[in-house]
Amino acid sequence: MVSLNRTLQLISTVCYPHAMWGMRALVATVITAALALSGCTSMPTPTTDSVGTAPGPSLTPTVTPVPTKFDPVTFAVSCSYRDPPDSYTYVRADFASYQDAWASGKPWSSCEGRKSGGEDYTSEQALAVNMAGYEDIQSVKTLYGLCAATSGFYVTNGPVSERQLQEIAGMLTLCPDFPALAQLQAAIAAEQQKEAERAAGLRFWGSGVYVVGTDVQPGTFQATGDIKNCYWARLDAAANIIDNNFISAATQVQITIKSTDFSLEIDGGCGEFVRIG
Repeated sequence: MVSLNRTLQLISTVCYPHAMWGMRALVATVITAALALSGCTSMPTPTTDSVGTAPGPSLTPTVTPVPTKFDPVTFAVSCSYRDPPDSYTYVRADFASYQDAWASGKPWSSCEGRKSGGEDYTSEQALAVNMAGYEDIQSVKTLYGLCAATSGFYVTNGPVSERQLQEIAGMLTLCPDFPALAQLQAAIAAEQQKEAERAAGLRFWGSGVYVVGTDVQPGTFQATGDIKNCYWARLDAAANIIDNNFISAATQVQITIKSTDFSLEIDGGCGEFVRIG
């Protein structure tokens, strides 16, 4: 390749002896002549194949997802009990949780739960609602109230239906360490025994006509408690009265049903009869 100095000499002595060009024209001529002598007629245009180009930054901003914070629903409780027990004087108190009601050491017989915070129901709360047979998740507040009532109806009397047993199962899902659990279990067992006796015709309650041998078995039955305006009658198959009685007020009533009786009619406030012999 001819050197750049030699190229300039050639341009000066051969092509342009009078050198009338200005600096810009000279520079342009130099470049053109150099390219011509080197066998090039124009400068190549760089392409992505010949010139490496680093990728530029993306014009689309990257959005980093923000984790959703779980905000569990919490419940406070309002409780009451009678003091003294046979009066209509109530002691009332509000607590931030059923555990706080337990810590008070009072015999709370009735409690109501109320939502105190949070927006997200937990899986434990959903399970408790399902166990209780509820349809609305918001009804879980009822179970929180039951958890707080350590001397409530279920503890002192036991459940009287399958639905109430479901409710207890839902309650214990929330508070398995219920302080009165032993008493509750004893009340459940006692009530289940009563249900078995009712099904066998050895215990009955309420006004109606009971068929002997089906609804009620022969034997001696007794009712106790605050009995008022109680009527009973033993009947034959034609609904004729074999024997009857009306008790205006008493604390105890007995009836002896014979196997030859067809049915027994009960009306009024007799209470529950239980076979004693």
